[in-house]
This record gives sequence, C-alpha cells and structure tokens, in this order.
Amino acid sequence: MVVKLATVVMKQKTEKHLPGSGIEVRFNQGWFETSPHCPHGPMLLFEKYMKCELTSRYFACSANRDRKSCDYYITEQEYKKKGFNKSSSLSVSSCEDSRPVFKSTTFCFTCQCFIPDGTSPKHKQHKVVGNISEDDLKKPSTLFLSALENNKTCAQYFLSEKSTRFLYNVVIHHNITHVICIGMPRLHEYIQSTSNISSILLDIDDRYKMFWSNEKFCRFNMFNRHFFNPTSKLSFEKFLKSAEHPRNIVIVVDPPFGGLVDCVCESLKWISRSAFSLFDQNSTQLLTTLWLFPYFMEKRIKNQLQLTMLDYRVDYENHRKFKEAKHGRYMSPVRIFTNIENKTVRLPSPYYRFCEICQRFVAKDNLHCKLCNDCPSKDGRTYRHCNVCQICVKPGREHCKTCDRCQPPLHTCNPHTTDGCHSCGEATHKRKDCPLLLNHQKPELSLTKSPNLTIGRSCEDKLTKINSRSGKMCPENLSTNANQQIISTQNSTNRKNSTTENNKLLKFKSRKRKSFFSNPSHHKKKVILLVKNSTVLSFTNP
Repeated sequence: MVVKLATVVMKQKTEKHLPGSGIEVRFNQGWFETSPHCPHGPMLLFEKYMKCELTSRYFACSANRDRKSCDYYITEQEYKKKGFNKSSSLSVSSCEDSRPVFKSTTFCFTCQCFIPDGTSPKHKQHKVVGNISEDDLKKPSTLFLSALENNKTCAQYFLSEKSTRFLYNVVIHHNITHVICIGMPRLHEYIQSTSNISSILLDIDDRYKMFWSNEKFCRFNMFNRHFFNPTSKLSFEKFLKSAEHPRNIVIVVDPPFGGLVDCVCESLKWISRSAFSLFDQNSTQLLTTLWLFPYFMEKRIKNQLQLTMLDYRVDYENHRKFKEAKHGRYMSPVRIFTNIENKTVRLPSPYYRFCEICQRFVAKDNLHCKLCNDCPSKDGRTYRHCNVCQICVKPGREHCKTCDRCQPPLHTCNPHTTDGCHSCGEATHKRKDCPLLLNHQKPELSLTKSPNLTIGRSCEDKLTKINSRSGKMCPENLSTNANQQIISTQNSTNRKNSTTENNKLLKFKSRKRKSFFSNPSHHKKKVILLVKNSTVLSFTNP
C-alpha cells in the first residue's frame, strides 16, 4: 500500500499503543449494497489512524479478526479503481445452507455430524451415540456440539442453566411472545423445550442447521446483518410478521466480547427498522433488547443506544473465568444492557436487593452513596467516594495527582486520556463525528516529538532533515529554488546508494526483535521515514 502523506513510524518495542491511535469502522450511506463481499457477507470499511492522523482506509472481513482465517482484504483506493474479484465465493457459501441436511438417530461426536444408523467402518474408532430421541435433538449445544474455541474467529461460551432461566423469566414476565436469539443457542433450546412462546436462532455456526429447520434457525452474521441464504431472510421476516406487533418481540444478543460495539448496534437498529416497517410503522425506536456484554463497555454502548445496565451477573458454563462466584473480583463481569425499565426486572435474592432511592434492583454489596445519589458499583463490590474526583471509585484505589484521577497503588502515571475526540480533543463527540473531519480540515498536530526530525505540512516541506552525521546541509530554512537544487544533487547520490540503503534496511528488518532490543540504547535510535515519493531513508539520532 502506498502512503500518500509523509508518516513517521517509530519501530519501538516499548511503544505498542500511541495516544490517539486505533481502528474505527465506518458505516457510509448504502454501505451494505456497495461494499465488497467475502464469504461472510459484506466487508466493513475500517479507518486506521495513528497519532490522530488518518493513515489508511481498507475493507476487511467483519466476522474474523485473524487474517489467516479470512484473507479478504482490499484498500478503499484499490476497490474504487479495480473493483473486487473475489465476490464469486459468496455464492458458494450461500449455497451451503440450501443443501438438504442428512439427519438420523446416530451422531458422531468426533466428526460432529449425523451418520447412518448402524455400524460404519469409518466411525468405528469414534465416539458415537445412537437412539437419539426427539427431545434430545432440541438440545444440540448441551448434548452434541462441542464449543468452538478460537477467540479470533468464533469462540463459543454457553450460558449456565441459572442465567438461562433468569433470561427466560424476564421474557415471560414482560409478556413477550417472540424471542430473537442472536448468538444465544442455550436460550433458544430452553424455550423450544419448555415453553409455548416462539423463538428463532440467528447464529454464524452452520452446525445448528443439522438440528433446526429454516423456521427455527438462520445462519446470520451479527456484525454486518448478513443472511447466508436468501430463504433464511424470508423465514426471519415471516417470524417477525407472526408477532402481530413489535412490542411482542424481544432481541436477546450475546456477541463475542472482542466484537465491535458499533457493528452490533448497527445490526440491532436494522432489525428494529425491519420489524416496524413490516407493520407499516416508520419508527427509529429500538425493539425490546437484552444485550449481554462486560460492564466496562457500558460507556461505548450508551454512546450508541439508550440502554441501561442491570446489576445481574451473567455466568457461563465453559468459561474458566466467567463462572459463578460468591464475592470479590472473581465474579463474572458480564452484565445485561436493556431498554426495559429497571425496576420491573426483579433480580433474585439473597444476592440482590431493591434500592428505594434509585428504584431498581442492585447487588447486595452495592451500597447507595448519598453524595453521588446513586448505587455506583459496577463489579458488585462496595465502592468508596473520592472527594477530589467527586465520584465513587473501586476499593483499593487512591487519588493520583499526576493522573488527576484515582488509580491502583502500583500504576504507571499517564495524564493523557483517550476519552472524547482524538482529533480536536473535545469530550462531546468521537473522532468519526468530529466537525474537522467532516469539513475535510486537518488539525494542527505534531507527528513527532523528536527535536532532530520534523515534517512540514505543505508540499514544499515534504523533505525532512538529512542525517546530521552525513555532513549534508539541512534544507529546512532555505528557499524553494534552493531546495530544488539540493534535491536534484541529493537524488543522484541517493540513486547510487539506494541499493545499499535498501539492503541495510532489509537486514535491519530481518533481525530478531529480541536481539535488537536487548540493548536499551537502541530503543529510540531507529526511525523509518516514509515520504511522498516512496523513498525510504533511515536516520540515526546523534
């Protein structure tokens, strides 16, 4: 990829995350129809920025964080110029769901599929179970399917029986008749086995099609709202119409904890719009929603949707950390975010109580603070009030004057904060909604803190200082004509030494990081500079 603007990339082991750096997803108008496709549906447009400067825009898979699992990748410029030639694979993945699925009363746990009844030489050494009843077929995630464990592609953690019953009771208590289970196979199985209400499972795991029909299961990507089969989308619309009114529908979603919040919010808004449009209602309101996610993502979720967090701790059966615990920091951090009025969601005693002042159920150790006028605890422990911060903080934290906030006793002071906009610094909006970016204006920001290396903003200042040890004159303070003369003389020298410089750069990149960073004096010496004409120069600080 060609870098247009001059960018300084510091290859330092100690500087893994720079302030104002990260990746954001951009949803332009009509993105679902115009984006290139991978086998998992429309690809998402990502914006990568470093030190508050936009460095690249590219399309990548929405379902996999690991490029090895889905190598579909193209920059925005390349897509506009050449298009995308891999979209033919989409039809292959769509045809997979439309094939008839073989089903019998014998299941092979080793191959994770049904096999013909009777003995088979191929599965002789495998773990096989036969005489499966109809009731057993309604519990695939409990009795048959093993959980996927790749955190970068599809990691599955199943709800515990206690948390499943709680969610079911919330649905029943609010007179819900139709439940959309997105990534919630345990709740879907519980409803199908014990209740008369309707439910449909939307999940990206295609193994569930062996157990459920198209009316009960649709292969669905929650990060780009893509149905892998057109008949599945029709089945989903038929399910929505059978509810007779949007108020009878609830969305229960349990996304991967590493998934992007913006993508899930976009899918929830689309499902709500689709439901209201089927009943000829033009509404931007969100359907009744129960979203399971860690409590430390509360701010991200509230910036997108008007949801409040319940104090109920969600436990998982096969997660080594998010299991049931009685007290302390080892309790599950997963909570429920919902648009249901909190006082109507009754949390079970004796671990929860009702706060008369806040008018909601809270954890037993979540004591009410008169100064904050709230029950502030997020993790279930009793918070203490800090008079300097004017908020309640976690137990064990002390106020740090350098950081200007309460921190753990052993911490690295960092007065910088990542809240708000990385471009202009305002706390009222995020970078993607910054007025400067919308008006195509760039804030005056320095790209480097090194006094021996600076980069100008205009085209005349694209060159940087030359290595001071080489003895060449620095063109920083000369006129434009003088700069052009110096450039012409220096380009001839650079052409002669380009092969040598490139070889040295390749050798430098091929070194093992361990051997290079074993000497602390090397940490801040190597700087790689990418300039407009794609010339690569290596500099060494004196």
